[in-house]
Amino acid sequence: MKSLQCLFVLAVAVFASACTSVSTFKVDAISAPQQIVGRSYRLIPANPETSPKDLRFMEAERYVRTALAAQGYTPVQGEQGADMVITLDVAIGEPENVTRTRPTPIYAEEGGYYRVARVRVTDRDGNASYVRTTVWSPPYMRVIGSVDSAYTETLYEKRMALTAFAGSSTDGEDLPQLWSVVVLARDTNGDLRSILPQMALAAATYAGKDTSGQVEYSVKADAPELLYVRGETTSAQ
Repeated sequence: MKSLQCLFVLAVAVFASACTSVSTFKVDAISAPQQIVGRSYRLIPANPETSPKDLRFMEAERYVRTALAAQGYTPVQGEQGADMVITLDVAIGEPENVTRTRPTPIYAEEGGYYRVARVRVTDRDGNASYVRTTVWSPPYMRVIGSVDSAYTETLYEKRMALTAFAGSSTDGEDLPQLWSVVVLARDTNGDLRSILPQMALAAATYAGKDTSGQVEYSVKADAPELLYVRGETTSAQ
């Protein structure tokens, strides 16, 4: 009995693991060579017309700060004292209708006939005997091929960009760029806010690194580092 219970628990765990959703992004990170600075920073909107008090910016900022903290970055308040200024840009594109094709199976009905079978019968005294009778074998459906069918999807492109500049103030200065990370997602999810934690985690993971081109980044919904960015745990481990 105990072994059966263990097998049941294991089966449930495997099923739950298989059902865990995964978010996948395209990440392109670039960094300036031989730029060695500290990791204290100020985080500001990339768009000068966006106020730091903008509610949507503040929501994205909260996730980015938490994700950067797990990478050893420290925020600094005020205009002075930071090693770098990091600009944050988050956006979602207009919905795009895309026509795709997928195979649709073609079924054919087969079978469906009468046949003679021997059936066991028992009389009132319990004596068994066999009689021949006619029974109906119902038809069944079988896949005999497929045809391509067109369907339309609505896709949304989501973008998050972090760009770091050496220094603590951008006012009237042409600061040297230290690194830049761009995270992209293009799928049917039109809710940008729902994936801000995942995008912040992807961006922070590649902050200060160079991917030498676009790479793929995936994270499970129950990953400890993602739960930390969401504020559901106190540790990214």
